[in-house]
Amino acid sequence: MESAFRDDDGTVYGWFHNEVPYQCPPWPDNTPGYPIVVKIGALRSKDNGANWKDLGFVMEGSAASIRL
Repeated sequence: MESAFRDDDGTVYGWFHNEVPYQCPPWPDNTPGYPIVVKIGALRSKDNGANWKDLGFVMEGSAASIRL
């Protein structure tokens, strides 16, 4: 988890990053799958972080958007 925030009602929100390898074309030197595509996900906890609900990915890079 990269970051967390506690709302006034006690709900804790968290954000994480997920690196998806081998989504992009290889570099000219044939290094496979780099750079990688990164996704940012969100979580929510109503019990001070003992349990988390996955809210899914909220940001995602496109492999097509990466220019070598």
